[in-house]
Amino acid sequence: MILKALNSKEQHILNVAESIFLEYGYHRSSIRLIAERAGINNAMLHYYFFNKENLFKEVVCRRIQFLKEFDRVADTCGTSMEQIIVVIEENRAFFKLMIYEHMQKRNSQVVEEIYSYFSLLESRILKIIKPFVLDEFYTLEQLTIISKSVLALLFDVCLIREELLSYRKAVKNDLLAYVNSYFKLLLMKCN
Repeated sequence: MILKALNSKEQHILNVAESIFLEYGYHRSSIRLIAERAGINNAMLHYYFFNKENLFKEVVCRRIQFLKEFDRVADTCGTSMEQIIVVIEENRAFFKLMIYEHMQKRNSQVVEEIYSYFSLLESRILKIIKPFVLDEFYTLEQLTIISKSVLALLFDVCLIREELLSYRKAVKNDLLAYVNSYFKLLLMKCN
């Protein structure tokens, strides 16, 4: 999706809308609440974004574009599991929203953007694990499945298990140890 340049009022509306979507989700958010918190009337919001669906699409696509840019810059420094975990944890609410919207599949353009970003994360994970694999032992398809499994594990530990918040640091360290050592052993061909 090609994003248009925004004026300061549009950017302000998007920032307010993003915080409301993250707090309430798409369905429980309303144009009225977004306009009220942005300090504008409903007509101005409709003028800039037409409806809630377009506003939501713009919010999601802009955030994903930001995350992709961050990933591109981080990738030049070398990809690590720690970087991926930090991105997920620092954007926890947005990742939860993306997962929910991806599962609902209401807006095909939003789902496509989310899928594109998740695929980027999977390819970064694949880059991390591929050096530890002998090519004749696993096919690319098998490695892709493994990278999807690692991403699902990261989502599970970093996002879904809120009851582990007080143990987050220990869980994060355990997860890193698991990925950094166990997968190396699992993926290497036994002699």
